[in-house]
Amino acid sequence: MAQSVFNLFPSWDVRAFGEVDSTNAEARRITLTMGGDAWPRVLLTDFQSAGRGRHGRAWQAPAGTSLLVTVMFPLALVRYTRTLMPLAYACWLTEGLESLGVADVAVKWPNDVLVRGQKVAGILCETAGEALVTGLGVNLTQSLVDLPERAAHEPQATSLALELKSEFPGRMAASLSLLNAVLASIEHPPDADWILHTYRRRCLTFGTSVACRNGRQQTVAGIARDIDPSGALLVEVEGGRTVAVTEVIEPV
Repeated sequence: MAQSVFNLFPSWDVRAFGEVDSTNAEARRITLTMGGDAWPRVLLTDFQSAGRGRHGRAWQAPAGTSLLVTVMFPLALVRYTRTLMPLAYACWLTEGLESLGVADVAVKWPNDVLVRGQKVAGILCETAGEALVTGLGVNLTQSLVDLPERAAHEPQATSLALELKSEFPGRMAASLSLLNAVLASIEHPPDADWILHTYRRRCLTFGTSVACRNGRQQTVAGIARDIDPSGALLVEVEGGRTVAVTEVIEPV
């Protein structure tokens, strides 16, 4: 992959690794050592020895089976609120998946991308110095035995190869198509209203019971109803009151 992608995205410094602990961790190290020369950059790897998702959860995938990438660029270029960025990436990924012929693509607030209700991709947005660092993990070629067992309340996992079967274009073509969808959207970002509209149209969380934490880290339970302009989830709690939350603990 390294020799094939260097010249395809001229606005980006593309770096490929056989193995790293995690591409987000590598991006963080780069920002600490290179400062303003660290971006815009794309980091790809075949294998993460310590991949992680939100809340420190492990992201595990056999070598060579996934698109494992981190995109980093200056916070000054972020066009949306930081809380809206994971939702923007989710929308861009769903567009890329549909361009490959994947049907029934949806999102689970805030950052899981689903196909037929099963998780195919995850997103981890972080800040590192003056950069926004976003890790994307997309299951590409895994068979059922390669996919980790997930908790009963979480969507089970799938891969593009399982979903597309004989129509799967291969790991390289799928990776480049998804990367192009994301990087082109960063370079020519749609307005925030498009992100909100697209996300609302695809979100499966609305209407479900969730346990959440609000800004004061208090746990509340209720029914997910909508998102606000910042991307926070609006939850209807007891008494009909609506609370904006930034973290869902789990479905009830």
